[in-house]
Amino acid sequence: MFRWGAGITLAGFLAGGGLALALSGGSAPAASGASTASAPQGGPGSGQVQGAALNSALSTASGTASVPLPRIRWALGRL
Repeated sequence: MFRWGAGITLAGFLAGGGLALALSGGSAPAASGASTASAPQGGPGSGQVQGAALNSALSTASGTASVPLPRIRWALGRL
């Protein structure tokens, strides 16, 4: 019972921290330059290249879209 309680508590803290980070905007780490840009598809650095591309896409999308407060409350209520 103690392990279940500790696991559920930890999951709640992680979810709350992730939600707080998402709502506050958070900070994205800078991608390293030319060494990851030349990595072949499926190669050792391809995950970093895909991550950098996804990060830039999410950065531009989050700057243009605004989520209304009632929708955030509805999502939190469902959670």
